[in-house]
Amino acid sequence: MKNNIIRLILILITAIWIFGFSYNSFFPDTPEATALNPIIKKFYSNVCHQDDGKLCLINGHKLLVCPRCAGIYLGIFAGIVFSFIFKSPIKLKILILSGVLILLDVVLTTFDVYDYSKHFAFVTGLFFGISLFLYIQDVIFKIFTRKV
Repeated sequence: MKNNIIRLILILITAIWIFGFSYNSFFPDTPEATALNPIIKKFYSNVCHQDDGKLCLINGHKLLVCPRCAGIYLGIFAGIVFSFIFKSPIKLKILILSGVLILLDVVLTTFDVYDYSKHFAFVTGLFFGISLFLYIQDVIFKIFTRKV
């Protein structure tokens, strides 16, 4: 029961985080969104390079993170949802594989082995985010359910 409460809190926090980097797509051209955009963009610049050529559009407005970062955050959200179904942690090998896929994608596109793909970046980010959360959920649960 305690673990489900922790999961629900994590879902809420992650949903707020995701809403933050996509808020201007939901409230385009409102005075509030226009006024908040520089502040929130600066905030998310701490976790993403925000390269204009790599940002995705939703409703004609750019997200404040790249597809890879969006995939990671949405993957974490999906991982939390999956954790209600899959109770056992994911193997470290899967987490390492997902990290290696992201690293390979970054290296291969940096050295022009192939062209950058927003879709592939999103999918590798999604796989990493899901793997990351499913791997660390036991650590989170041990911290918050420790008996004193």
